Amino acid sequence: MLNYRILFMLLIAAINIFWGIGSTPLMDPDEPAYAETAKEMLIAGNYLSPKIFGDFWFDKPPMYYWLIIYSYKIFGINEFAARLPAALSGMGVILSLYYYARKFFNENIAFNAGIVLASCINFFYIGKAAVTDMTLLLFMGTALYAYLDEDYYLMYLCAALGTLTKGPIGIVFPVAIAGLHMMVTRNFKPLKDMRIYTGLLVYLAVAAPWYVMMYSEHGTVFTDTFFGLHNAARFASPEHPGRVVWYFYLPVLFLGLFPWINMFLGAVWSALTDNSRQKGKLWFFQCWWIFVFLFFSIAKTKLISYVFPMFPAICILIGFYIDKLDDRFRAINKWIIIAQTILFFSIFAIAIVFGANSLPAIATGGNLIAIYATITLILVSFSLYKNNIQAVLFTQVIFSVVIMFTLVSSVLPNVVKSFSVKELALNYKMHVSNFNRPLYVDKFLRPGFAFYTNEWGSEIVDKRNAAFNTDSKSSYLLTELMSKGDIIGSNIVLRRSLYQRLPDFQKQRLDILYESQDMLIVFIKM
Repeated sequence: MLNYRILFMLLIAAINIFWGIGSTPLMDPDEPAYAETAKEMLIAGNYLSPKIFGDFWFDKPPMYYWLIIYSYKIFGINEFAARLPAALSGMGVILSLYYYARKFFNENIAFNAGIVLASCINFFYIGKAAVTDMTLLLFMGTALYAYLDEDYYLMYLCAALGTLTKGPIGIVFPVAIAGLHMMVTRNFKPLKDMRIYTGLLVYLAVAAPWYVMMYSEHGTVFTDTFFGLHNAARFASPEHPGRVVWYFYLPVLFLGLFPWINMFLGAVWSALTDNSRQKGKLWFFQCWWIFVFLFFSIAKTKLISYVFPMFPAICILIGFYIDKLDDRFRAINKWIIIAQTILFFSIFAIAIVFGANSLPAIATGGNLIAIYATITLILVSFSLYKNNIQAVLFTQVIFSVVIMFTLVSSVLPNVVKSFSVKELALNYKMHVSNFNRPLYVDKFLRPGFAFYTNEWGSEIVDKRNAAFNTDSKSSYLLTELMSKGDIIGSNIVLRRSLYQRLPDFQKQRLDILYESQDMLIVFIKM
């Protein structure tokens, strides 16, 4: 029998992920870094060692690069092909969550959890991006589900694939979360059943060969850079010092889970106080999301995408909570959720209005989203008052799709010049590159500039982040570069923020050849 609810869930996920993934330029600096690396590996015919700007790059394992390469072979080298593996991984994440949630609980909870994940902001934000996070979540999430399902060989296999996607985190997180769950529930029986020795052989057979071949090819340069700089150092030292605050991921949770943030506190509390036969499984998902949240809150380097792996666990808790509400919707629950809906949607709408009006380019789109949020607040509150949970579910799902369409059609086209170097790069290619001058490119813009022009240039870096540039063979601080006598007649591609920090006497040596809102191409004169 055809399950129309599953089709609806997959349709929402597909719309939110696939709509506009080929029409928006790659956003600096992360998306172009993956797209450019895969492009250079494809052109060089070297699928073992990631390369960028002609140099070996030991930032990430090869899995996502391999996926992009095969996407390029089918669809050509473009934005759509670079993002397609993440989008397909997103569909896999939804299917995996649905399959296991139905197995652990029931079909209704599985559908609720799947539709919540498919329609939260962070899902379509990560699902549309040419970055590793969605692919990592597909493997890591399936490894964690497999642990709870006692399918241990699948757990080891998926942990190995996660390790090939983003490094040690692929095995560390499943092991840590499973261990935490065993300690919290005081049930260590899985340790006897996990087939640890043969399972490790499965894990090593899949994950180890690439690492062994890389060490054989590059020696300690690979291990020191990959494990030292790009893993240990990023945990212990801030790549972005301004983000080192304990509450960094609280707004990420609020915005990323929207519009389902009104169910979050109730879902967590409901799972904590549940005394049914599902208590052990609910505690597992609590351990899952709390561990991820605390781990990255402690880590010094903070990025919005880092805590994305906690979202499936939270969505399953919300799916369980919605199912309970649908069965026993008491007055106290009604008014608590109505109050949270009014509070959180109002905060969202007000924040969007203030943010949009401070940036005229997105004022129209931002104000529209605030209006949609207000309308949704009214409809959801009324549906809660009428005890109609299914209407709440449908209304918030439609709201998420409307947000996505508004962002893609109205907001992104007006801010793309600030977040992508594409237009600047194409203007360089048309009007400047034919002069064959020496070229220097801002580190932040360099991957995108290389992707769109096929020119690498030499790298200039921001002094504030210089500690994280030690893997580059030819990096220059901008102020030091300007003091060199042999750069007269060169071009520099840079962000306006770097240009503005130059002393006036150095700015006087620069002619602006082309500029957008936040980026410049300048020529160094006498």
